[in-house]
Amino acid sequence: MQKRTFLTVLAFLYGAALLLTIPHAGVSFAAATQVAQATQAQAVQIKAAWIRWLPGGVPLAGYATLANTSDQPVVLKSVSSDAFGDLSLHQTQETGGTVRMSPLERIPIAPHATLDFEAHGIHLMLMQPRESLDPHGHALITLHFADGSTLAVQFQVRSTAGA
Repeated sequence: MQKRTFLTVLAFLYGAALLLTIPHAGVSFAAATQVAQATQAQAVQIKAAWIRWLPGGVPLAGYATLANTSDQPVVLKSVSSDAFGDLSLHQTQETGGTVRMSPLERIPIAPHATLDFEAHGIHLMLMQPRESLDPHGHALITLHFADGSTLAVQFQVRSTAGA
């Protein structure tokens, strides 16, 4: 009888453990599995995030180094910030002696690759500042990835002389 009671208790505990691992109502199994995996935002390390400060409310540019530390590609889809009314991903391209800037809808970063945002390449366009920026201050910019994850990054504001 003791063995049967022990097995019943063991089965109950095993069942309770299984219930704890089953997703809650309204959450799909795929979503619960995704939580266990690292998000794209968690896979990205940010270094040297800064904004080139210019006087007079002209559009500003943001730069950083993004490193994908995972075995999977990550895709940066957009950026947002309370400090600016309009933000976008941009790329500067030179073709036949003509330099042109164009918006980007997405920026893929290969596994274990590093992407440097730079003036004559990929960068952030920061327009319509909502507040006066201090050339030695900071602005919080949120990066939005293809899997829905986000990463808030503190960008240092620098004058062009200190860039």
